[in-house]
Amino acid sequence: MPYLTAASALTGFLRPYIIVATFLAVVSFYFNGWVIPHSRDKQLSFENQYIKSPYKFSSRNIHRQIKPGEYIYFESYDNKTNNGYLFSLEKFENQKLVYKMLADRISWDSTQQKWSIETYTIRHINGMQERLESGARLDTALNFNPREFSRRINFIEAMDQNEITRFIADEKLRGSELIPFYEVEKYKRISYPFATFILTIIGVSLSSRKVRGGTRFAIRSRYSFNFLNEFDQMFSKKVEFRIAETPVFVDKRLKQKLIDAGEQILKCVLTENYLKQSDKGIPQNLFAPTNPTARRYWQLTLRFAKMIRVSLPRS
Repeated sequence: MPYLTAASALTGFLRPYIIVATFLAVVSFYFNGWVIPHSRDKQLSFENQYIKSPYKFSSRNIHRQIKPGEYIYFESYDNKTNNGYLFSLEKFENQKLVYKMLADRISWDSTQQKWSIETYTIRHINGMQERLESGARLDTALNFNPREFSRRINFIEAMDQNEITRFIADEKLRGSELIPFYEVEKYKRISYPFATFILTIIGVSLSSRKVRGGTRFAIRSRYSFNFLNEFDQMFSKKVEFRIAETPVFVDKRLKQKLIDAGEQILKCVLTENYLKQSDKGIPQNLFAPTNPTARRYWQLTLRFAKMIRVSLPRS
């Protein structure tokens, strides 16, 4: 029974719906935030190894902050060999440059888990005094890992909610340009459970009053109205035609009747006698003399009618 025809209070009417929506939202938030990401980890690993082509890091002129006051730069990086070219490292204290390293190449030593810097020059700056240092090779530990240059952008889908929060905080420190994408992935997991409440309220509002044609007709009408409005906004002027304004669902019997009717019509219109008669409906200035029997397409308009038996009173 619709709510507006009942005598119960609105809060009492909504309470069971809100309780169920809360339960579904909590379950959805837990699965979206912690269960599904760990299952995505295996899927992404399989896709990267067997389906997708090997990932190639193609960015150039890479600037990153690896810790407060320390910045690195690459002109280019090869993730296959883990080599970076034209590398620089800068350190700041109180917004003043105190250390700068320039190197021709930097490579990752997987055995020692350190970076190996080749053909380097270091400037130690202390006010107006500078000290230069140079060498052929220097092994050192830096606060970044070659894995950061060897993963696709969708790797974040395999992080749970806690991991993605910490990761975004680290990336903000590094000055990553992909922060908006990471935040969308994070808040998307929250918005989906929250949508449960919105859909519940919409459903209750539509079913709370009796409308002509039933609730299904009301939902379909509202859907068609919103769809057509968005469709009109895609163009500079209002679209004047209407095609499939509402979805049509037919059962198997009606579907077969439509197919049979279409086949019968095609058998009729493809006969030679019909083609001769139909030429009379084509204006002379639009007649195709090269092949008058050619038809690029046929347009069929089917209309449905419901037979209603009415008993008339006898005189």
